[in-house]
Parts: sequence; structure tokens; C-alpha cells
Amino acid sequence: MKIQEAGEKILKMHGGIMTRDRLVNAIIADIGVEGSMNLNIIDVLLQADFNLQRSKPQLGTNTYFHFPEVSKKMIESTHKEALKNLKKRGDIMEMTVLYDAIKVSLFSQFGKIETVAIDSIMDIYLDLVK
Repeated sequence: MKIQEAGEKILKMHGGIMTRDRLVNAIIADIGVEGSMNLNIIDVLLQADFNLQRSKPQLGTNTYFHFPEVSKKMIESTHKEALKNLKKRGDIMEMTVLYDAIKVSLFSQFGKIETVAIDSIMDIYLDLVK
């Protein structure tokens, strides 16, 4: 299905994880459909895609889609590491410095984490502002 293919292609470009709203809006821009009804239809079609997983609603987070290989443990560890680094630096840090610190800290556990994936993970959590 064209919508699911577009969703997978866009998700792949963003490190395998994106908030629901960003992914749906990117699909709308990519395939050219508009209207609030389409937002919900696209969301349902993405949920039906066996290659994608949708997060469960959770306080303090935006709903997101991800590939199965992007584990919940990696997502939560990235968030935890961001908070730890920000706390050390007085809650304000240059993004590139923060992302580099996260990559170094989590490398032994998860291997190389792409900057675009970290950026998408930061969008999930409401307590982090870019």
C-alpha cells in the first residue's frame, strides 16, 4: 500500500523512529493528501503495517512509530542519558554536544546510534525541549 510504503521510507530516513504527528504530516506532504479525516486514516493504516510498531499512550511522551529493531530500551536509555547530561550542565546544552555525549555513553550497549535517531527520540519526550 502506498501510504505504508511512504511511512516506512520516511521512518527509515529518520533513524527508524518518529512521533506520530511528524510521520503522518510527512506522509501527507509526500503523497499529497490533505484533511483531518486523512490524518486518522493514515494513522490506522500505519498501525496495520506489520513492519511498524506504535507506542502505547504514556504520560509525558508523544505517541510514536518505530521499526522493531529500535528497542524501547534504547529509546528510554537515550532519554535517560539526555536528562543526566542536561542536569550536569544546568539544563541547557548545545544539541551537537549533547548528542555526541549520548552516542559515546550508549555505544557499548547499542552500538552506533545515528544523530537523526537521537533527534527523533528527543521529539518523543515532553520534558526535553530542542
